Amino acid sequence: MESKTMNRRAFTLIELLVVIAIIALLIGILLPALGEARKAARLSIDLNNQRQLGVASNSYATDYADKNPTFSWRVDQPENPFGASGSLLQAAADQAVSIINERGGRNLTRISGWIPHVLYSHLVLQDYLASRLPEKLVVSPSDVHRNAWQNWREFGFYTPSPAASAGSGTLDSSELRWPYSCSYDTVVALYDRGQSSNIRATSGAAVTRRLKWGAHNSYFVPGDADLDATRASDVTFPSGKAFMHESVDRYKKVQRYYAYDDARIPVLMFDASSSVRQSGDSNIGWDPNAPTLRSSAITWFSYARALYPRNQWEPPTRNGALTDPNVKGYMKWTRGGLKGLDYGGREVFTGQTFD
Repeated sequence: MESKTMNRRAFTLIELLVVIAIIALLIGILLPALGEARKAARLSIDLNNQRQLGVASNSYATDYADKNPTFSWRVDQPENPFGASGSLLQAAADQAVSIINERGGRNLTRISGWIPHVLYSHLVLQDYLASRLPEKLVVSPSDVHRNAWQNWREFGFYTPSPAASAGSGTLDSSELRWPYSCSYDTVVALYDRGQSSNIRATSGAAVTRRLKWGAHNSYFVPGDADLDATRASDVTFPSGKAFMHESVDRYKKVQRYYAYDDARIPVLMFDASSSVRQSGDSNIGWDPNAPTLRSSAITWFSYARALYPRNQWEPPTRNGALTDPNVKGYMKWTRGGLKGLDYGGREVFTGQTFD
């Protein structure tokens, strides 16, 4: 028998490097496409979340005598576990804490000096839907911080609050509420009836009863502010009036606050439709502090970066400073409130058109 030896030729170093270079090139080509696909998937979830909230809101109005979903407890609410509230604002805070405790299995105590309507009006809808809190429905998949906060059992003492930053090891109820906040801002007119009436008045009770803004998420609540349930039938243009909107443009390389005119954000309308819209395409809104002005301007102040530098959960200002006056209220502060219009036409209120 004759034995034969097979000589196998190995890869040369040059060939190996060429193969590696080709693989690296393919990865470089595919990764951006995969990144865009992931971004599109997250945006789709955002829009779907908002649509579900919009449908739930319409169902709520049908079941509760035309009321929009916002806090409705009175000062002497019988089921208030904390007793009489003393004010509608405190009653709303008690209702928010009660929903968190019941739906989230928590034992938070009463929170005072809190305006829960701003970031927690959605709790009323979640209570209506009998959701188990915290619930992903109200958090954008691109909202890294809120998704982390929702895992409150494992996340320890890291919250957007000074107590955690100071390492005190003790959190009160005002700090423990953050896992239940929402990525989507509810428009002010939903829970402030004064925003939809007498918007041109410059003095008297018509002005003082409106919720006013300070800077960013800082609000002033006059003693007679009409923070109460509004009516769904007050919405004159349901397909053009924003109900909720993403607070941050999370799909740019550098995230931007919604109030910059080039921000593109998911917006939910009162007819339960949701789409990506540019803030600058919306009507400019108005300033409750100066209702006769034909422009609206607020100050974007990054509280997180100023007060809690370790917990920078808010996007930076465009000018790089802590404050930026060059932002506008847009759909969050619509002229005419629920009777006003954000998209699809000029600002309209009781038959009058504003520039």
